[in-house]
Amino acid sequence: MNIHQIRRKNLQHLADSKFPGHGQQRKLAEFMGWSSPIRASQLLNEKGIKNIGETIARLVEQKFSLPRDWLDHTHPDLWNGVAESVSAYNITTEFMNSAGIHIKALPLLQDDEAVQWISGKRFTPTSKLQFPTMPMMTVSENAFVLEETTSSMPPQQPGDFYYIDPLITPESGDWAAFIIDGRVVVGKYEKGRMRDRLEFTDGKEAAIEVTEYQHAGKVLTRVNGDFARGVSG
Repeated sequence: MNIHQIRRKNLQHLADSKFPGHGQQRKLAEFMGWSSPIRASQLLNEKGIKNIGETIARLVEQKFSLPRDWLDHTHPDLWNGVAESVSAYNITTEFMNSAGIHIKALPLLQDDEAVQWISGKRFTPTSKLQFPTMPMMTVSENAFVLEETTSSMPPQQPGDFYYIDPLITPESGDWAAFIIDGRVVVGKYEKGRMRDRLEFTDGKEAAIEVTEYQHAGKVLTRVNGDFARGVSG
């Protein structure tokens, strides 16, 4: 199965899930903002009348609130009806609060869950935290909140939170998250001529050498746990 066939099968699954029954192609076209249902018919046609290209694939993911590149991968459990519904992949909830501030509700994850999330596995998180997005701030659909459960990432304490975006590559001087020995570790990223390091601010923990392939994303902000829960409540 090539990428065009995979994309078509995924789009058909999305259409079947959201628009079952009569008028599916018309409803899909309206949802996607296409001027005619012919576009939907061509893309869903099993004979491959029109392939789903890069631009359309990314638009579909955006419209259905799915992670980038989701359409490019096989999802046999979903196709065969033995997995959770596609809603498990809908990562963020966006809304405007009473003060007119744009809010994203991000999945709240702990150690093992965060590693799975970064690796592309999707599941329904047990809880979410609200994150206010300021004008000109970009927060991807893969962003999440990591709850600190140990004292190993100073100065944060158990119960504090890191808001992390895996699709933003950290630059030198940024707080960043890296996957090290099977867990997400957060520190200050310093890019060197020969080696990159993850440093900690208390002066007690030794810096850790890291490589680019380990990085799990940029830390957007660090928040005291009590404060974060108060805002979300």
